[in-house]
Amino acid sequence: SLIDASKENPQMMRPLMDAFVLSNGNVDTIDKVGKWAFQQINPRNYLYNTEGMNLFSKGLTSVVLNNVLSGLSAGRAVIANTAALVQAPISAALGTGAVNFFSKDADELKRFMYIHGGWGETNRRSVSNAWKTMKTVNADPTANLDKIRGDLQMFDSKTWDTIDDVAETTWKGKNPGAYSMYTWAKIQKDIAQWPVMRWGTTAMSGADGYVNSHMASKVARIRAYDNVARSGEEVTEKALRAAEKKVYSEMFDESGRMTDWAASHMSGEVALNLDNEWANSMSGVLNRMPWTRHFMMFPRTGMNALQVAGSYVGVSAIPGISKYSKVLYAKTNKEIGEALAAHGLADMATDPNAMAIFKHLKREYAGRLAFSASLVGSLWTYAMAGNIRGNGAISAGDRKNQRDSLGYRTKEIKFGDKWVSFAGLDTIEPTLSILGDLAYHARDISPEKSEDIRARLTWTMAATFMDKTFLSGLEPFFSIIDGNETAFNKSMANIGRSMIPGSGGLGVVANAVSSSQKDIYNDFLGYIKNRIPVINTTLPEQIDFWTGKPLNDIDNPALRILNAVNPIKISNGQEPWRRWLYETGWDGMSMLRRDSTGNHEYTPEQREKIYTYMAEDNLGEIVAGPKFMRNESFNTMIGQLRALKQEGKKPIDREGNPIEFEVALLPVHTEINKLLNESKKRAERRLLLENPDLANSIFVQRQVDTKLGRGDVQGAARTADTRVKQINTVIQYHKQ
Repeated sequence: SLIDASKENPQMMRPLMDAFVLSNGNVDTIDKVGKWAFQQINPRNYLYNTEGMNLFSKGLTSVVLNNVLSGLSAGRAVIANTAALVQAPISAALGTGAVNFFSKDADELKRFMYIHGGWGETNRRSVSNAWKTMKTVNADPTANLDKIRGDLQMFDSKTWDTIDDVAETTWKGKNPGAYSMYTWAKIQKDIAQWPVMRWGTTAMSGADGYVNSHMASKVARIRAYDNVARSGEEVTEKALRAAEKKVYSEMFDESGRMTDWAASHMSGEVALNLDNEWANSMSGVLNRMPWTRHFMMFPRTGMNALQVAGSYVGVSAIPGISKYSKVLYAKTNKEIGEALAAHGLADMATDPNAMAIFKHLKREYAGRLAFSASLVGSLWTYAMAGNIRGNGAISAGDRKNQRDSLGYRTKEIKFGDKWVSFAGLDTIEPTLSILGDLAYHARDISPEKSEDIRARLTWTMAATFMDKTFLSGLEPFFSIIDGNETAFNKSMANIGRSMIPGSGGLGVVANAVSSSQKDIYNDFLGYIKNRIPVINTTLPEQIDFWTGKPLNDIDNPALRILNAVNPIKISNGQEPWRRWLYETGWDGMSMLRRDSTGNHEYTPEQREKIYTYMAEDNLGEIVAGPKFMRNESFNTMIGQLRALKQEGKKPIDREGNPIEFEVALLPVHTEINKLLNESKKRAERRLLLENPDLANSIFVQRQVDTKLGRGDVQGAARTADTRVKQINTVIQYHKQ
């Protein structure tokens, strides 16, 4: 049939031959070439395609990923990679142990110092390779796919060459519909490959290139030391340097691609870019439904992060559960071979340095557990003093209230008078998050029932680990199913923002222009505007009703810009009185949605005014004064309840049920709520006095509701259709 096709339409021979190869022989006629090419650029396949992502889907997905990664993603990658590289020798040292260093094996210290030394040479190589990687990826990503993280590999130049031939030969001037779809897909592909749009992914490739060279240097030293030691030659600096140079020169091919299995695996672990069964399976599902990538953009990265996090918190100590446990428990040659196979070495006999690499891995993996244990041992007291914050309260509403009312943010550690975020640092985040949660719940004086203990443990594990996986992307779906309109609007706004060119970078600039929280609850357009510079300043701000200042705003422009471009966020500590409020177990005040009658839902602008009016009462100063914070009686009550709670003993009734102690019933909570409610009512009355139309609307609505409650439907209708004669009547009503 190929011979017949060559006679029928010679111009289609090249695309036919290419399509034949690309389709594994399924495309063997000119008619099939046209159908196959059309499916590659058909937008409908973005919804579902059994064959995986077509070229249209790859182009659109690449555009979205470029937009999202144009912000601080590269900076976060650099910091995460750096943290992993710095922590690795610490783990290796802990895994080796002081006994091995000084008494059991005198050569062990020399080996360790050599493998993890030479920072000057290592960094020289790494910086050079990072720059080289960035230049090659920037020049042509389609020719350097191995230098790009797996979640970002969307380019397919060979298939595009074939589609170009079909479009120009068959569709142009003959099939305008197909050619317009081709043009659309082609524009997306060109935008996705434009270096300006790819700067985020290019920078990330440079960060990974640095890691590749760093790990190559480390593995080269492991191999060099082992080669010299096994040769019987004296282990001298000169001999090691020569052996290392030879090994390193053989670790990359002519194109700069790393060929050493051990270095490749170690680099992939740091860059969160290793192949694994879960990630590959999930990627396959997402590729068949490309639109779902809006919710789960980085499945491979997430699953790798979960594995790395587990290696630090004891999960790796469970026999047979992961590659880490295989290394830790391997004793026989067969077990060692299986452990190394999980790291990329198919046959242990093919690598003369396999045992040396295995021993290095075993020391480092054991050291990770020791590292986490040392963190817990040294920082537990620090955490119990309230200086480490984990995932926070179980309820999202409680977390929001604590953030807005009490200045309590999650995943932070205190240094001096500043709080520094550790989110995204996979080498320490899981340990500190769990530590922070344990301290949080140990200090929490709210009731803790047995089911609450289970709920808190479940929340800690889910927020610490599951948030790193594709499962976090499913949350909007469940919220939408539950009828959560806010979740739906947020999800749609996130999709809309991802279509804005350079949306990630625009978000950074927007934060530099205005860092305050905006009052955009359930506002689709508001969510999008908040990430656009200058436009975000037109949105109503969330006002701190304690101080009258916008929430999270930074007055100093230089500091605001610095925090906006800094991947590791730094925030000020809580004021003493706000810290005291938190220590009382008070959960904060929820956002004011409706007026006191419940008949009117405030607009963001009205809410902003009410909070501003409340702040004029100097509520923070009142709380800091003798009536609250310096009230000896209140502090005694709180101390007694905390001591009772920490004892862990509760009275039991005759049926065996524990008697709970509701912290919200304490007079201190009653007085705090009374203070805020009275201030809120004064602010509402002032708003109504200044806005008589609003007062009129609320008054009429209340009359309608009252008549409906009596069953007077006709009277309610008359009231709704009749305007109130005098606004002063309403004003007098609110003054009573």
